[in-house]
Amino acid sequence: MTTKLFTQCILGIITSCTFGQELTAADNSLLWKVTSKEGAVSHIFGTIHLPDTLMFRQRDTVLSVLNASSVFYAELDLDSLMTSVDPMSMMLPPGLTLANFFTTDELAELRAILKERLGPMATMAERMKPAAIAIMAMTDNLEATASTTVDQFLWAHARSRFIQVRGIESIAEQMNVLDSIPPRMVLEALRENETSDSLIKALLFAYSTENLEEISRLVDSVSAVESFMSTINDHRNNTMASRLQEPLLQGKAFIAVGAAHLPGKQGLLNVLAERGFAVEPVFGGNRVQWLRQ
Repeated sequence: MTTKLFTQCILGIITSCTFGQELTAADNSLLWKVTSKEGAVSHIFGTIHLPDTLMFRQRDTVLSVLNASSVFYAELDLDSLMTSVDPMSMMLPPGLTLANFFTTDELAELRAILKERLGPMATMAERMKPAAIAIMAMTDNLEATASTTVDQFLWAHARSRFIQVRGIESIAEQMNVLDSIPPRMVLEALRENETSDSLIKALLFAYSTENLEEISRLVDSVSAVESFMSTINDHRNNTMASRLQEPLLQGKAFIAVGAAHLPGKQGLLNVLAERGFAVEPVFGGNRVQWLRQ
């Protein structure tokens, strides 16, 4: 597997102040203001890890807020991502194949799915970790219509403005989360993958309209994906909140994380509200195509 493909796998898927209550449909927005009890102001923006031009038709308000910030946080340090990624970390240890994780019938089913979805890549996939296979299979039909993702664009924009850039998590931590996903859950996700194309299209539209409630609903609509997202998001939200506590107390931080991290009772916004921060959506501004700026 190439480093570029591995990177895509890692990066590859609301008006009043809220103090602890679950966010509602009326509160949809991708951009949020976070205020500490002492009055320090920061912002959180929900991104999407897909290179699609539609995702870049965003409000100019977001860039204006970023330009006024002192530090930018992404999920990962994107400067070191390409050099710190080991493609072999997506592979099973020597001596192991998919046959070690599935019954004979399950393996036959899995091979059929992989052959249909991945073509010639299916043979190599037998030595890959189950979670890595699921990500590949669920994104293989996605057409990259942009040269970058929203996260990467914002990171580069912050650097061009000489704003400090930092990562919240490490590659190793994200890989550990993927490794913790049971192979059976991966097989269920692939079984439900027949509807993934329409699901992803709906997800892209929900993101383009800043509909956090719909993003959450779409994720929850597929049982295997719901379990997957619970595994990779919920416990991470608490970790993120802890690591962002000090920057948020200082203020002028701009935080960009996947939009699926934001809504819901266990979402990052509610976790921060429960820790005493006031969170409220930021509206207004004009829709522009960021990639043309």
